[in-house]
Amino acid sequence: MDNEIQNPSVSAMRPTGLIIRQKDPSNLEMPFDQLGDFITPTELFYIRSHFPAPELDPATYRLSIRGAVRRVAATQPFQGYWQTSDYAYWDDSAGIPVRRPLAEMKLKAQIARPRVYETLEPGRSYTIFGAVWAGNTYVTEIWLSLDGGASWVQGDFLDPLSRHAWRRWKYDRITPRQPGRYTLLARAKAADQRVQPDKHDPNFGSYMIVHPLPIEVFVAAP
Repeated sequence: MDNEIQNPSVSAMRPTGLIIRQKDPSNLEMPFDQLGDFITPTELFYIRSHFPAPELDPATYRLSIRGAVRRVAATQPFQGYWQTSDYAYWDDSAGIPVRRPLAEMKLKAQIARPRVYETLEPGRSYTIFGAVWAGNTYVTEIWLSLDGGASWVQGDFLDPLSRHAWRRWKYDRITPRQPGRYTLLARAKAADQRVQPDKHDPNFGSYMIVHPLPIEVFVAAP
């Protein structure tokens, strides 16, 4: 992929090493395999733009904020477009669908290694890496499927229990000797006994993806 971005302001603020998902508006993400701590390095922090970035000179641009808030800014939730339409989901728990804004991220597990469609050597020692999140509780178990969900094995955590933070995990295995296409899945379990759902809830739309995402890989011929 061509990494060149024509807008000079975008080029100036784009750190080296981020994955380009979209050039204009600029949507850049940190490579997940570079996650090594609870704190994301500044140069690897994601950039999400909904509109083209203005052409600014970083050397001379200044932002000035003056004054102080002397009264309550709002007495009820703001019902703007992003809060009610785009960054929202349908909550039908009370029997009547209600549109609610996105809030805390739900229980989730992610596979960082291998990458989607990566080709692996047969019969080799290989470590699968990833991370899990549970919000205000703890992730206590991580389970992996190496056969598209037909069976599950338990992985090992690399980080101690911690709330409001990603917890890294790994699973050591021998890659299959039979060449072909394989589907990997990761599923987390929290201390409050919550488990990731098997399938996507259509009420969550496209911004709440909390079911196990399949990672398809290939095993090469000997």
